[in-house]
Amino acid sequence: ACPTGAIPLEEPSATIPERCITCVRCVALCPTGARRIPEERLERAYQRMKPAFEGRKQNRLYLAE
Repeated sequence: ACPTGAIPLEEPSATIPERCITCVRCVALCPTGARRIPEERLERAYQRMKPAFEGRKQNRLYLAE
């Protein structure tokens, strides 16, 4: 279920940090609730995304050809 392949099929409890984009899909889909994202990693992700979500944005229209 990992969109970047950061969770090896042969070892589902492991994570390849270089591939992980902290989308948290693994946490949401883990059938046993065993997957967790370390607090410091969540904080770093929050800090990276914070500027994109601050303030009101203008609507944009994109037309595909």
